[in-house]
Amino acid sequence: SVGPVSNLPRLNYPINADASVGCPSLLLEPQRTNLLVYSSQFDNSNWIKTNITITPNAIASPDGYQNADKVEATTTGTTFLRQSNATAGVTGGMTFTCYAKKGSGANEANKFALRNNTTGTTVLGISIDYDTLAITYTNGSSGASVSLAPNGFVRISLTSTAFSSGDSVASIPAFVSASEPAGSFCYLYGCQLEAGAYPTSLIPSLGATATRNADACSKTGISSLIGQTEGTVFLHTKYFAAASSASRWFKVFGVSNEIALGTNGTNFVRAIINGLTDIILTAPKTDLGVKIAFAYNATGVVLFINGTEYSLPNGGSEIMTSLDSILFDAAANPQFQQGEVNSFILFKTRLTNQQLQELTSL
Repeated sequence: SVGPVSNLPRLNYPINADASVGCPSLLLEPQRTNLLVYSSQFDNSNWIKTNITITPNAIASPDGYQNADKVEATTTGTTFLRQSNATAGVTGGMTFTCYAKKGSGANEANKFALRNNTTGTTVLGISIDYDTLAITYTNGSSGASVSLAPNGFVRISLTSTAFSSGDSVASIPAFVSASEPAGSFCYLYGCQLEAGAYPTSLIPSLGATATRNADACSKTGISSLIGQTEGTVFLHTKYFAAASSASRWFKVFGVSNEIALGTNGTNFVRAIINGLTDIILTAPKTDLGVKIAFAYNATGVVLFINGTEYSLPNGGSEIMTSLDSILFDAAANPQFQQGEVNSFILFKTRLTNQQLQELTSL
């Protein structure tokens, strides 16, 4: 990701399985705070080290700079690197994220592990195999994810809802060697502890907690770009989580007209046409994203999601007469969903149903 810079969109560049860089997506995230006061300086005294030595700025990190640290075990097993933070329990859980890279040669560490724990008792732990990206759980069976990152790193995250019970101290250690022998090592960069049920992009911190404001994306006064009597609205997005039952993914609107789509629980979405709601039974795809298309003309509105047409008995007969704005804005309105926007396209014609099916198929 790049940014944050005022009025400059942040982009997320995915890493493909062959290590190539994929097409970027617009990154829209809620306000979050990194509770770790040193996100990457592991030689700092705030990071408690048990049987570990740190070599700072050993290799290039995912951001391209020479600022990733080498983390080496000085004994077999019982090797910890952790930064403790006093924080009240948060409903929805806490998420810990970091970037790690395996070492090289005979002393490479083949695994990397994370553990959320409170006062020394493990609440949830995971172990990551660098080569297969397989996740092994301790005291749990969900809440972790791993993905490829630039410069040979992997991004690892672990969410624990145990923190919602009101723990007074959250000690979040990076368990580095996973019982690898003394001398084994890996590289570490960009650790983050945040309140929330899913990970967001890194918020660098240096000596104090750091906060990133919510992202917003909107464009008004564009009636000439939007079909006024007929048209098609297409969105390819990967949403992270719903803020409430009223959450919207996006909204195209005018003075008296609105086309919007939002979440309505775990396995439902809600289409909103001029204030009229239709609840649709479908589980949005979180792995490949979700492709959505609304098409409208003088006969009404149709909706396709991931290649399937869904009935709109309430709003389907509505006629659009004035559309001039587009809005994604979690900063001003927490109803709006946060996620990655791969593409958003406006057509000034009403595509055929066959075209809509092809356009939205995953």
